[in-house]
Amino acid sequence: MSTGIVCTWTTFKVSTSELLDVSIFDPFLTAKEIEGPISDPRSMGKRFDESIFDPLSTGKATYHSVLYGRIQESPDEYVLVIGWESLQHYQAFAETDEHKELMANLKPGAKTHVIDFGQFAFWRHLNCSTEILTVYFPSSILPQDQEAVGKIYPLIETLQPIDRASIEAKAYTERPICGWMKDSFQVNGKNTLACVWFNFWKNRENENRFKRTERRSSYIVNGPFDITPIPGPLALEVFEQDLKGLGAGEWVGFHVDFKCIQKTRPYLR
Repeated sequence: MSTGIVCTWTTFKVSTSELLDVSIFDPFLTAKEIEGPISDPRSMGKRFDESIFDPLSTGKATYHSVLYGRIQESPDEYVLVIGWESLQHYQAFAETDEHKELMANLKPGAKTHVIDFGQFAFWRHLNCSTEILTVYFPSSILPQDQEAVGKIYPLIETLQPIDRASIEAKAYTERPICGWMKDSFQVNGKNTLACVWFNFWKNRENENRFKRTERRSSYIVNGPFDITPIPGPLALEVFEQDLKGLGAGEWVGFHVDFKCIQKTRPYLR
């Protein structure tokens, strides 16, 4: 398993009767990084008091990007996603007062998981139609099978558009990525490990059409310029069967409308 860039994924609840004040994320921000109001429609016109950035004057949080969004299937739940330089950098920050302040801002019940995506800069592709699929495996899964999960034929095969029309016809914006959570879970009384797939769709309509119609075709080569496509099973069915073949017990998916709080870390070490 990789020891490079890691993601922390924190879920927290905000009642639909409340506005999500993005200042709750202030422990991660510096005055240099944010100028003027945050570009969130629910907090337009608000400006930050620069003194609230003082807790990070020592630059204790070493990360690449911070995003958050509401879970579309559960309006009271939000996800905060942070791309850290390494697991060690996150663990160091988790011992600071700034981390305690952030978790207090997110209210009791907030839960954080660490996901290893290797060296992939996943935060660059999170968008307003990101599907997050969590797949659960028995905790006894062998290391080689864990590695095989990341190498299976993904739901979305490839991005190789030929022309602008091909680009516009795609239902997605990027290949999916897969990472493993560092901690284990109890699911239906059984110890499990979980991998997380991020699917980057253009919108829900394109996603639904893709899942209903996209097939894994094979081809018969009749000659140098004569190829006959043979429609195969639905791509979604093949993907799910591949997961089951490696021991997946169940999975759950949801969608997040991600917004970037800050894109770069000027003093990332």
